[in-house]
Amino acid sequence: MKKLILMTMTAAAICLTACGAPKEEATVVQTYEVVTDDAAAKKMMEDCQPVTMVQYFEMSDGTWKTGEYTYKHRLELRGRMPNAAMDSVFIVLSNRDDITFDQAGRSLYSSNSADQFDPAETVLVALG
Repeated sequence: MKKLILMTMTAAAICLTACGAPKEEATVVQTYEVVTDDAAAKKMMEDCQPVTMVQYFEMSDGTWKTGEYTYKHRLELRGRMPNAAMDSVFIVLSNRDDITFDQAGRSLYSSNSADQFDPAETVLVALG
């Protein structure tokens, strides 16, 4: 009986130790700064490089973060806007992985509020 009680208490202690261990907080792996220099932004656009408009961070746990929200995915969406001479790229952070290039474009130029992204779900951080 004592052996059974001792084994039960040992198993419970192991379970509590493993389950109750605090999770390591994610740290910043890389920071993407806002491009504020107009000449640098123009050069980046000419070189087809995305220009960061919202500061964001790549985290050690694989997530992406802005100042306020955390996102599961970083999507690089490429395509051509209507009547555009060249292709564009949108960098989007999202908790959804099914955002399309057209949706990102509409979030920029549409006057319909239904086309705008909910910042808690999706944010456009760079374009080029």
